[in-house]
Amino acid sequence: MLKVAVISKTPDNWQSFEASTEADAIYERIKLALINLSRDETVWLLSPMNRGTETTAAEIAVSLKGNIKLECVIPFEEQAKDWSEPERDRYFGIIERCELENMLSSKQNDKSLKLCYSYIISAANLILLGTPPSDEIAELITESGKKVIEI
Repeated sequence: MLKVAVISKTPDNWQSFEASTEADAIYERIKLALINLSRDETVWLLSPMNRGTETTAAEIAVSLKGNIKLECVIPFEEQAKDWSEPERDRYFGIIERCELENMLSSKQNDKSLKLCYSYIISAANLILLGTPPSDEIAELITESGKKVIEI
């Protein structure tokens, strides 16, 4: 089984990004990457379910049939509490269809996201990287020595 982490910084203006041609291109690249990676073995996708590319990758994983499984690695229980109703519906719809929901903390704190990314980077064999993450997360990726594919 190939464990793949998807990591991408949430765009500052993610709502307009979601409707952009760039987002469409990223969607197609993620889909193609997952299809190609899953041809020879099962892919276990780990997603922290943040807005943007990470949630899109999770949505693609649950929509594709075959050798792709999804683990939603949720940094804290109320991750989507400030999201719009349609965003929350999408978020919980993906979680309902995943193979494993892994909530790392019941409460948000200043280390929630770092803990989440640390977990998925450690568990993964390969990292799909969208837009560059924060310096702190980029350092975790570099220190891991894991193979990175930019999408």
